[in-house]
Amino acid sequence: MGLTNHTLTPERVKRLLDRTATEAGLTDAGGAALRFTPHDFRRIFATEAVATGLPPSTSQPSCSDTRAWPRPRPTWPSTTGT
Repeated sequence: MGLTNHTLTPERVKRLLDRTATEAGLTDAGGAALRFTPHDFRRIFATEAVATGLPPSTSQPSCSDTRAWPRPRPTWPSTTGT
């Protein structure tokens, strides 16, 4: 890659991630090359940031997420009948 002047479009980032995963030999259980998207790294960053103590109100702007965070947990019907 070196010092070049390229626009980092989402497609270019995806190609770089695919190439890096292939060169690193990252595969799934079936042996197929793993594929990542820029959004995968956004989710990983947000999850790790909050899990290690960063307040969600701080990580939300870092991820450009405008939805409320943390997300409300779904409510499931009681299995005990109460």
